[in-house]
Amino acid sequence: MVEDVRIKGKAVFASLLDRVSPQKRMQFLPLYSGKEVADAILLNALNRFQNKEYAPIEIVKTEKKGFGVRATQDLTSDTFIYEYVGEVIGPAPFARKMKDYAQEGIKHFYFMALDKEVFIDATKKGGKGRFLNHSCNPNCQVAKWTVGKKMRMGIFSKREIRKNEELTFNYNVDRYG
Repeated sequence: MVEDVRIKGKAVFASLLDRVSPQKRMQFLPLYSGKEVADAILLNALNRFQNKEYAPIEIVKTEKKGFGVRATQDLTSDTFIYEYVGEVIGPAPFARKMKDYAQEGIKHFYFMALDKEVFIDATKKGGKGRFLNHSCNPNCQVAKWTVGKKMRMGIFSKREIRKNEELTFNYNVDRYG
């Protein structure tokens, strides 16, 4: 279904733009300004967050990294993959959980920083997004979004991704575990 998103009085088909290749998106640029197209794409991504419209992915056992995530169909650049979800905690619970997980023998734990004082613990209460592995040359990136009044973390493709390709992002300093 194509959503008719109106920006400054012009109809922009945001979900269509989200599903076509970057080359095809270029065909829309003569009709609409770059800002209008960008606004429509951002609005579409926000709607996907709110409606939990995730990309087609599956959790797989990898050869060297435990579990991982791969695409079950081709994905275009800037596709909303999944939201990084879990229990939102502060610094004291973060430190406590790090110790608790070590004592419990949990070898793989999943923390991501929303900011210096707020963390997402996806170890026991997380979604599929926690299984994306690290790469120094990733095909995805994590972006902070404000949805309503809440800060949320979304995983987006950085480039076109082929069916069955593993999805990765650079953990850098934003992820612990």
